[in-house]
Amino acid sequence: MQHASQLARRAHSARCVSWLRARLHRAHRRPRVTDPLAQLLLGQLLLLTHRARDLGDVPPHRPYARRSARLSGPTMLEALAGGVLTAAEAGATLARLLRELHALPARVSDDPGVRVLHLDLHPENVLLTQRGPVVIDWANAEEGHPDLDWGMSAVILAQVAVNREPHAQMAHEALAALLADCADPAARTDTNCGGLHQAVERRAANPTMSRREVELLDEAQTLIRELLTRTGR
Repeated sequence: MQHASQLARRAHSARCVSWLRARLHRAHRRPRVTDPLAQLLLGQLLLLTHRARDLGDVPPHRPYARRSARLSGPTMLEALAGGVLTAAEAGATLARLLRELHALPARVSDDPGVRVLHLDLHPENVLLTQRGPVVIDWANAEEGHPDLDWGMSAVILAQVAVNREPHAQMAHEALAALLADCADPAARTDTNCGGLHQAVERRAANPTMSRREVELLDEAQTLIRELLTRTGR
């Protein structure tokens, strides 16, 4: 007999797949919705389809497999390292992707302020395809307030920026561009009660982070505050 929690996961995955397929269909039919937004939907749909398939709820669906195979291109990080993309362009692109993702209403919550969140959006999780940037790795996705998503992206970039590693300067410039292109960044990354506070707590509790990465969190917060002060926002 299957455990109740597994049955709940199966039902939730099936509902999510059905909802996202409908949203993706409407996105392709509505000219006002940008192509990157449809790609964001596709990315999450692919993740949920694979999750549901693993649980035995969704049979193989070849059209989605073919679409997945066409998602090829360098990651944003690879493009940065190769000089194809500037750090400022990367930060602005991350900001745009966050805004487009947060245009999606929540599927479960009735709170109008709750949206679909990625929670791990950084240059390694964006593919630069011929059609444009596509967000990948939706393993941490959930519903919540956009402030948390902005905070997570800011903290991830800031940790790299203060670690004095080869990508530190690029991360610093990308972070500055991200914050500069964020609506009301001071509120979204407030260090006491906003998304930044929650993001730091989540990063600190992440078992995959090294001790060094956890130690960098305080310095990362300081950098974010300094950048906000410099931009006067």
